[in-house]
Amino acid sequence: RSCKCGAGKNRKSFLKRCTTLCLTDAQLDTYLFFSFVSNPVTRFFKSVVQSVSVGCVHHNKSAAQLTPAYAAAILDDVQLGIISEHHLQTQTGSLSSPVRFRGQHGQVPLHFIGRTERMAEDLEALRRLASNAGEAPEANFSEVTFPAAPKRHNNVLKAGAKKQLEATIMTPEVRQRVHLAYAQDIVCFGY
Repeated sequence: RSCKCGAGKNRKSFLKRCTTLCLTDAQLDTYLFFSFVSNPVTRFFKSVVQSVSVGCVHHNKSAAQLTPAYAAAILDDVQLGIISEHHLQTQTGSLSSPVRFRGQHGQVPLHFIGRTERMAEDLEALRRLASNAGEAPEANFSEVTFPAAPKRHNNVLKAGAKKQLEATIMTPEVRQRVHLAYAQDIVCFGY
C-alpha cells in the first residue's frame, strides 16, 4: 500500500497509516520521533461517537441509539482485535505498527510520548528535548501555533447532548471494560 508521506516511490503504509517503512536510514537516525496519547476512557467514548457518526462501525446505528450494550459490543471487537476503525485500536498497538529501522524490520524507539490532557506542558517538554538534542532550532518550536479547531464530523452532538450521552453510555461497568480492553495503554502511558 502507499501513503502520502512524501517519500516518492517508496511510500508504504500499514492499516492506512504512514509508517517508517518509506524512510531512509539517514532519516531514521536524525528524526525526532514522538507521539501524543489520550486517556483511554475518554478516547474510547469520543471514538465511538466519531465512528458511528461517520459510519465506520456498525453502520446501522446513530448517536441517539448508542447504549452501554452497544459500547460493550464494540469493546468485544477491540479485545478480539477485529476492530478496523483506527481510533478504537489501542494506542500501544498503533505505536507498534511494523516498521523498518536501520535496515531491519522492528520498532522505532520513540524519543517522547506526551499526553493530550497536558498538551501545553508536554509540548514545552518536547521543545526542550528537541533543542537539547540539536534536532530543531528553538525558534521553530516557539513559532508553533494551533489553529482554531475545525468543525469536524464528530461534532454532531452539542456539548450538553454529548455529556448526557457520555453519562448514559459510560456506566461504571463499561468504564471497567474499557480499562480491561485498553489495559496495556493504561499501564504503558500511566493512566
